[in-house]
Amino acid sequence: MNLPPRLLLLGVALLVGIALVISISPASALTVPHVFGDHMVLPSLSAGSDLGWAKAGEKIVVRFAGQEKRATAAVGDSRWEVRLDPMVASSQPAELTIAGQQTLTIKDVLVGEVWLCSGQSNMQKPLGSQRGQKPTLNYEEELAAANYPQVRLLKVKIARQPRPRSISIERRGPARTIPGKVGLRVVRIR
Repeated sequence: MNLPPRLLLLGVALLVGIALVISISPASALTVPHVFGDHMVLPSLSAGSDLGWAKAGEKIVVRFAGQEKRATAAVGDSRWEVRLDPMVASSQPAELTIAGQQTLTIKDVLVGEVWLCSGQSNMQKPLGSQRGQKPTLNYEEELAAANYPQVRLLKVKIARQPRPRSISIERRGPARTIPGKVGLRVVRIR
């Protein structure tokens, strides 16, 4: 069968493109779950687990607060995991470094209490006035006084799914005063 040269060239280009997309898999890059990021808090007084994915067989070194832990990415699923020794709470920000063929640096990391809150829809209501709702009592005074750089918030985007999937981070960061509202750095990860 004789194909026109233009169609043949288009077919070859399409096959090369597909091959490139297949060869660049997420597991080939050093990655961590979306909950890991600047301004995070690691739990105190318990052995913490850091995990992620890298190229199969890649050697990983995790450094934090004087600790250095090593792991190797698994051949099957490219997953790696280290367990940090228990740490006491600290208000001194530190850097968490994860190194392999690439290096990830997570800044402004604290060690302290980590709370997981879930439940009623009113738990996500911000301070201030919201259309169709009564404002929070004394919200003006609360907003004016709000400055809690050691309190961190990670808000996970609401998603109803029949089975587990990766999460999308809606907000992350310290609670700091921003005129007119308690401000949180917005990070969209998809």
